[in-house]
Formats: sequence, structure tokens, C-alpha cells
Amino acid sequence: MYLWVIIATFLAALAAMGTSLRADIKQLYIEPQAENVITKIYTQHRSMLTYAYKHLRNSDGTTDISQGQWKPEDHPGYVPYGFQPNSGTSSFTSKIYCLDRNSGQHSAVPTDCYNVAAPGEEPVMNCCTAPTAVIYLITYGNIPARWRDLKTGKPRPELMNAMKTTLGFIDGFGYVVNKTTDNPNLGENNKYDTLGTNYGISCQGLRSYFSIPQYVINDGDFKDTCLKANNYCLIYMSTI
Repeated sequence: MYLWVIIATFLAALAAMGTSLRADIKQLYIEPQAENVITKIYTQHRSMLTYAYKHLRNSDGTTDISQGQWKPEDHPGYVPYGFQPNSGTSSFTSKIYCLDRNSGQHSAVPTDCYNVAAPGEEPVMNCCTAPTAVIYLITYGNIPARWRDLKTGKPRPELMNAMKTTLGFIDGFGYVVNKTTDNPNLGENNKYDTLGTNYGISCQGLRSYFSIPQYVINDGDFKDTCLKANNYCLIYMSTI
């Protein structure tokens, strides 16, 4: 009696070993885990964007927006309750850049930031209030190892699928590419290369490519995070 039970158990184990996984296992199990990473960078960026729009223009013509890093913990009223930006395997940096729209490739801050005031005039101390300023909010961070292709460094398909299925098509949201070496969209990026810089964002929005300002490319922290060999970081960029 017990011998037949053992034989039956053994045969059942063999059958289980020969049974393939469900065809939709990625959609059911793997991609939902990738969605956690995508949702995290999206939530942080949109929270900071909400704050920026609310404080962009004061009634007296000033602004509470200034260039530099923005930390979600410094603006708790704008992020969902319990949001932990530095927990788990992924963390992201949000920065405001106030750049001169007249500078080639948006490579510098407005010259008004450095002007000495003429007699009877107030100097422009905040680059974001300069008349020629274009304000960028950029959130970026490393792709967690499990969602990065070990050979190319690019995000795995599951991560990109999670970006599309969770949030749909969002302009300026994707990963950093080198325009020259990656050629991410078979040359179509030239149509959207508005700044002519060497790096941009490959994304799934209505526009497949966004130029990254040269000033951001020169930022030391951005360089260390996103521009090393085989290091295609996630990025979300908005113009305010």
C-alpha cells in the first residue's frame, strides 16, 4: 500500500517537473514587481511637479522655486502618506534646473543671475526668476540590478512593459540614451533632437525622444548616476 503511494508521489513529481510555466507568468508575477519601481519614480516626480506649479508665481512677482535638489521628505504634504523615497532597491533624485533659454543647448544659467544691480535696481538673485529662464524638473536614478540587462545595461523588457501598462504613454519618461552610439529610434530621434546634445531620453510617449540640456549633462551627480558605461538610468523630465 505504502509502496504504491510512494510510486504515485514520484510519478506526480516527474509530471510537475515536465509542466511548463504559464504563458502569462510575466504579466501575473514579474511585471507587477517592476511596476513598483516605475510607480516610485513617477510618484516622486509628480509630487514635486505639483509643488513647483503651486509655488511658481507669487502675487508679488517672486517665486519659491530655486535651482537645486528637491527631497520628498522636505515636502511631506505633496507626497502620498507612507511614501519612502529611499527604501528598497531603488531611490531617485529630483532636481530643479533654471537655465537660459537663449544659451546654446541650454548649457548655462541666465546671465542675469550674475549681474550687478544698476543704481536703484535690485539684483536678480534667483536664476528661476530671470526673464530668460526655462525651468526643468528632472527625476532620475539607477535601474535596479534585477531590472537591468546584464549584457547591455539597458532596462529589461518587463520594466518597459510595466511603464507602459501601468502609466500609459508619458512624454519625457523613459531612460537615458547616448544619441550617437545607441541610435534608439532608428534615426527618428533627429526629428525630436531640439537641443542637439549627445544625450536624450528614449520614451514611450507621443514623442519617442527628448533632448537633455547640456547643463544637466554636465552636472556631476547626473554624470555619476546616468552617464557611466552600460548605465542607462531611469529619468522623468518636465518643463515647468
